[in-house]
Amino acid sequence: MTKHKQALIWITKILNKHKLKYEVTGGLAARAYGATRPLYDIDIMLAEEDFDKIIPDVKKYIVEGPHQSKTKIWDCYFLELKYKGIIIEFGGAYKTKFFDKTKKRWTKDITNLEKSIKGNVLGVNVSLTPKDDLIKDKGKMGRKTDLLDIKQIQKHDKGDNK
Repeated sequence: MTKHKQALIWITKILNKHKLKYEVTGGLAARAYGATRPLYDIDIMLAEEDFDKIIPDVKKYIVEGPHQSKTKIWDCYFLELKYKGIIIEFGGAYKTKFFDKTKKRWTKDITNLEKSIKGNVLGVNVSLTPKDDLIKDKGKMGRKTDLLDIKQIQKHDKGDNK
């Protein structure tokens, strides 16, 4: 079992224990839709008011947060964990903004945890960002990894997996 799978099983057990709505996004969600690039971390969107509910379970793994964090790309409520060498990043689902490279301005993220879909990634059943939303957001962020994910998802959709 890979370390990413171990970390995903661990964190989803905690989220499910607390009956929280969440959404796996980023490269791991892209993997569920056919992307094949190496994974760097696990990205999860969670309602801002739910962060405190998981803190007792994850306290010894906290690297940063929870707190408001602004980078060149994101402005969100943020929590970073490290479990067995794997980084797990939580972003707030409802008050997050990201820098839209296509419009060259900050824009509100449109995460809606009610729209999350059930899916399987790394052999684990999770809630995922819907594919069309993931592709749209990755296109707006425009980082090299985002564009590669889009290309690999589209290639997978066309059935060209060579």
